[in-house]
Amino acid sequence: MMSDRFKHAVKTALAIVIAYAIALSMDWSKPYWAGYTAATISLMTRGEGVRKGLNRLAGAIVGSLAGFALLAAFIQDRWSFIAALSIFSAICVYLGSGSKRNSYFWQQVGFFGAVIGFDSAFNAGNAFQIGLERTQESATGLIVYTVIGLLLWPRDSRQDLEDAVSGLVATLHQLFDTYVARLRGVDDGQVSAGLRGRVTALQHQAGTLLDAAAVDSWEIDELRPAWRRCQALLADLGETLDRWRVGFVDLEGVNLDVVLPALPVVLDEIAGRFTEIELLLAAQPPTRQPVPMDLEVDQKSLADLSPFERVAVNVTQDRIEQIERTTRALVATISEIRDVGAAIGVSAVSPAPAPSAALDRDRLAEAWRVAVSAWLIFLAVIYIPDMPSGLATVALVTRLVIAEAMSPITSAKNLLGPVVAAIAYTFPVYVFVLPQLSNFSELAVVVFAVAFTIDFVFHRPQQVLWRTLGLYLFLTLIHVTNEQRYSFTTFANAALQWLLVVGFLSVSEYVPVSQRPEQVFLRMIRRFLNSSTVLFSRDWQPTGRSSPWHRVYMAFHRHEVAALPLKLGAWGAALPAAALGSTTPAHVQALVTSLRAFSLRMDAFLRARVAPQSELMVEHLHADLLAWRHGIEALLAGLAADPEAAAEGDLRTRLDAIESRIETAFNAAGETHLSAEEQGNVYRLLGAHRGLSEALVALVGRTAAIDWARLQEARF
Repeated sequence: MMSDRFKHAVKTALAIVIAYAIALSMDWSKPYWAGYTAATISLMTRGEGVRKGLNRLAGAIVGSLAGFALLAAFIQDRWSFIAALSIFSAICVYLGSGSKRNSYFWQQVGFFGAVIGFDSAFNAGNAFQIGLERTQESATGLIVYTVIGLLLWPRDSRQDLEDAVSGLVATLHQLFDTYVARLRGVDDGQVSAGLRGRVTALQHQAGTLLDAAAVDSWEIDELRPAWRRCQALLADLGETLDRWRVGFVDLEGVNLDVVLPALPVVLDEIAGRFTEIELLLAAQPPTRQPVPMDLEVDQKSLADLSPFERVAVNVTQDRIEQIERTTRALVATISEIRDVGAAIGVSAVSPAPAPSAALDRDRLAEAWRVAVSAWLIFLAVIYIPDMPSGLATVALVTRLVIAEAMSPITSAKNLLGPVVAAIAYTFPVYVFVLPQLSNFSELAVVVFAVAFTIDFVFHRPQQVLWRTLGLYLFLTLIHVTNEQRYSFTTFANAALQWLLVVGFLSVSEYVPVSQRPEQVFLRMIRRFLNSSTVLFSRDWQPTGRSSPWHRVYMAFHRHEVAALPLKLGAWGAALPAAALGSTTPAHVQALVTSLRAFSLRMDAFLRARVAPQSELMVEHLHADLLAWRHGIEALLAGLAADPEAAAEGDLRTRLDAIESRIETAFNAAGETHLSAEEQGNVYRLLGAHRGLSEALVALVGRTAAIDWARLQEARF
């Protein structure tokens, strides 16, 4: 029985050969574009490939039109032309790096804009012909791959999507059980950290597969709104579980079973819903209906707690009730997908709100890097005599920088191995094999054999760079046309061009800003702490009194604090061993987890601070809260300047003293004249202050385990 690996390699090689045959029969100038399109979209399922191909085709059309516009407007002035094209490429990178669904489309728009612009820069009369051919070649590769996928071992994305969603639900179930155990005093932080990482990966995988399955499965496409709602609910559930976990430290010393008498029953009900969801996803009939649950508080027991403990209980109640509502909506949504909605009879909730539209500093940096790189290679071509391939090198570098900017963690140095290997195995084929061929049938056998071998050997996801560059370089270096000529000089120039490109891309990682993981990691930590300080610096007043520009400024810093922990997790995993010293990967992960906890606490603090407060409480608490805030500002600023400066024990003593003063002031103010809303607002405000204090203490404790001297050490 043939393996999926073998089938995929056969389909890839066959699609390349057929696309090549069509391109040669049409006498297109660069037929390898058709073959390479078929190669790049040949993913494991038909839907993934078709969707990627459609994005490539749409990107080719939009990018070609943009290239025509740039040529029409600026072809008379090369400096204006490169300025406009670099800005256009930067915009594509910024939009693509911020889009989860259309990243490849924007990448292709930037690609084709550079291709049309530079390939036609000295012969603008051919611009339309070049753009038309590139679009036709992309369409040919897409059509050929689609037909091959339909005829040979067709495989849609539906089962992969369902497996990914089932895996995500099972992981969230495990995470919920782990958090329940932690609530009971059984702490296993390493297990929960691993599960959180798996949740993030599965959420991304499920989102990608949903778009693919909607293309090649009519069952998924028909229920796409329900699948989208399911995806949003799972994301909301993961976020709520994370926020629930962060608040556990505030519950130390609180007997939740007394304050929340129904807690064991509610937690058992939620665990049962996870089981029901897993059964539904496995196409098994439901065993019971979800029962709406209320987590009521024992007011007498609550009154015996301190103000901070009361806040922690109320926050926990809110989190568990949110989990209860989300899991109930998930049962309803998946029941709708499985067509058993009438048996469940629960209505779903609305999907999560759209993400923030604040400017992203890292995406801007990558866009700036692409623009600067385009300028640098353009100047090199103009002022360095006999640069291999001339302006074609500018187009190639621009396209590769755009691709790298979409995944900035991948170093350009990783390109050297695949490039050298591709040159090494293509050279004997080009010099000794191709000149002996006399017709396309013989050429087809050679191309099929090499493409099959590359795809079969480099089949794992971790080897995608080797597979992609191997196929692309082989097809470009042999440079097959209807009037074939062989030249060692031509091959040597093309090989030298690629080696120069890899060298230039490696330099571009240091200009204008260094992309070394340890330096990026340090910069992001400082930015996180500086943005946290800025968010604290605003006066305690309603947001409506601030200017629009001030709100934009604060939204930017709020986005920084929310987004940087996730980015730090990726860059922390990429830190080289030489930069760690005595630090272990577990220490780095623990630091990132603490930053994430602080980010969630900051969000809760900002939400609580804008809620209207009782004038009586403001009068009694304002001075102490203001002093507390100034103290936190100073600590964060000091931590940003020197992460080793703060001492956990000293910080704990100072914060405990401030909390004691706040609690005394709160008790002196009393609660008898407060409405239920005012009591809730002041509880949330006090809880937010307490939560930030605990998160800051935990963060300082994690920083002590990092070898900062080694991390900041200069290396080349």
